[in-house]
Amino acid sequence: MSTFDIDLLSLKPDEFFNDLLRIVGSGLNASRAYVFEYCEKTGTMSNTFEWSAANISCQRDKLQNIPVAINPFWHEYMIHNKIINFYDVKDIPSFPENLVLMEQDIKSILVLPIHINNKYYGFWGVDECVSHRCWSKLEIAYMQAMTSFIRRFVAEREVRSSLDQ
Repeated sequence: MSTFDIDLLSLKPDEFFNDLLRIVGSGLNASRAYVFEYCEKTGTMSNTFEWSAANISCQRDKLQNIPVAINPFWHEYMIHNKIINFYDVKDIPSFPENLVLMEQDIKSILVLPIHINNKYYGFWGVDECVSHRCWSKLEIAYMQAMTSFIRRFVAEREVRSSLDQ
């Protein structure tokens, strides 16, 4: 049976992403889980969905329409389909990005790009704000599997939407 035989496509994107982020974030015992979407037309990225653990501040409203030009390291990694995985965000070799992350009290981060039909869609990831954390190989593999799940959901919704028009 296909995963989509259980009619996940009947879910609205906010239902799908909010549930997925809650399940992944709490399952990994992370501080935050989120999705950012890239807008090629404006050259910006926005936090479109976010889950935060208890006592962790939500950052979604602060992270809207961010020009990718001010985040060159991040954008290069994402468009070239590379994972960002840092035990300590201070080790990110680009001052603008690590400063923004430290201002959000992020200590460790794991971020994966989302490409759909060979086009950059955005990224998603998890933060650790309580203590530094080394993401295990299994946790990274889990996130990669969930990335495939996200890609399939978005691609299938786009196909269904184009057929409905």
